[in-house]
Amino acid sequence: MLEPILTDHPKDGLSPMTTISALMFQTTFGFTSRRLQASTPNGRQTCRLRIHARLLMSCLLATASTQPVAAELPSLQDQPWLGYYAVYADKNYEFKITAADGIVTLIPVGEGAPVLGNLLVYIKFGIEETLPDGKIVSSPVRADTLETADPASDKLGKCIFRGKTAGNASIQITIEQSRGIVFVGSRVLAPGTLTNPVRGFVTAVFPNIYPPATAENKEEEVNERDAKRAAKKEAKAAEDKLKGDSVDLKWTDGKRQKLTFEKVLDAGSKEINGPGIAAAEIKIAAYGKRKFFVTAAPNSAMKLSNAKPASLSEGFSIQWFPDPDKDKDGKARLAIEVK
Repeated sequence: MLEPILTDHPKDGLSPMTTISALMFQTTFGFTSRRLQASTPNGRQTCRLRIHARLLMSCLLATASTQPVAAELPSLQDQPWLGYYAVYADKNYEFKITAADGIVTLIPVGEGAPVLGNLLVYIKFGIEETLPDGKIVSSPVRADTLETADPASDKLGKCIFRGKTAGNASIQITIEQSRGIVFVGSRVLAPGTLTNPVRGFVTAVFPNIYPPATAENKEEEVNERDAKRAAKKEAKAAEDKLKGDSVDLKWTDGKRQKLTFEKVLDAGSKEINGPGIAAAEIKIAAYGKRKFFVTAAPNSAMKLSNAKPASLSEGFSIQWFPDPDKDKDGKARLAIEVK
């Protein structure tokens, strides 16, 4: 199989690894054998090796099996969906799953074109662990663990993919689309090394829709009176933007409440979330006429949260989770629609 021939004068000047790598590349495309030169440590002799393709490929495969491989979902190869694993798009919104990390981009369509910039809504997946002291620790799905048996598609019907979180816990995400409504499910397959109660989650992250404007070359206020007048004007403009923006909630016990954006809220409080949220309707003027509708199926619920007490205009999240005791088969779903 190996036929070494010593010579005194190397000709190509290539290092052994460079030459062997080139040979491996050529062999994968059908060459049956090649001749290469590899320099000895003292650089004065070279060794020509005739290597049979089968042996070379065996070595290549054995080497590749020892290297870490970054997992990734299959990707669509054509524009406008290049880089996405699965897409659903209609006249109201686009629901796109990124192949590289499995994160969903939810984009309302207004006036015939998708919204851009800071108005994008992201949907993420992971596992929650409840510690003995009641504290909840959330772990997102690691992008390098994603896997699926389903091909990439620009006409989302149903897809299933799996991944792992901290503690090597594994989770399965199921996404289906029917008549313009996307249904998302999350199921913990194995807790890994986590010993406390766990459950899967799906989180929709709404951005800061009215970030502060950064004016360039703004003249300094000449006195305190002008500064106060400008601040009052800016506050009034911000308040006008928020009029009409709201989140209408329906709790799991049937009670309802309406949240407006003018007030400072602790969105994660018991007063807002009650026994759990069954449905929410989100209306924000920045998205034009489009409204978001999210509904938790039986044996599941949602909760609202924000990073700190503030107006909901500064960003908030809606997290959905199934009840692991009542939804052992992973049938519960979060329904998402924009219209």
